[in-house]
Amino acid sequence: MFFVAADAYAPAVRPGACTAAFAGFWWSYVPHQRQQEFLRNLHGGLTVGARVVLLDNRYVEGSSTPLGRRDDAGNTYQRRGLADGSENEVLKNFPTAQELRAAFEPVALDLQLVTHDYYWGASGRRPRASPPRSRTLTGCGTPGPGPGRSPPGAWAWCSGAGGPPRCARDHR
Repeated sequence: MFFVAADAYAPAVRPGACTAAFAGFWWSYVPHQRQQEFLRNLHGGLTVGARVVLLDNRYVEGSSTPLGRRDDAGNTYQRRGLADGSENEVLKNFPTAQELRAAFEPVALDLQLVTHDYYWGASGRRPRASPPRSRTLTGCGTPGPGPGRSPPGAWAWCSGAGGPPRCARDHR
């Protein structure tokens, strides 16, 4: 097994290169308006039947950082303090089980959704037909501003069959 650091919205992995995908504590940072784009691109790098597992936080009153506002798209935000005393606003969505099913059922076979007090998990398999990726893949290796640096939206995202996946230009 190996992992690839890639831009979650435009992974530089050839179609069908990965046999599984995992995203932990990522979904809550995906804006509502980009969720389907993320899922299309994720599925584009997977083999048919590949297992996909996602998990993330649930909002728990008194434990989670309070939500500060909701935008027009329905995204929610938290204010988070930094060591220097300043604050940043961070997008942080806490989907309901119904919202998760609505997002995942169109793109997952054998969807299993579990919720616990503080976390939720979803597991499913990539169907035979997958929606096309939303953009052409380009680039290779470690995308981003320089060698070894991860771009915004980067994450370790797949295990591959037969060696490391290759980028869309078919070179490492």
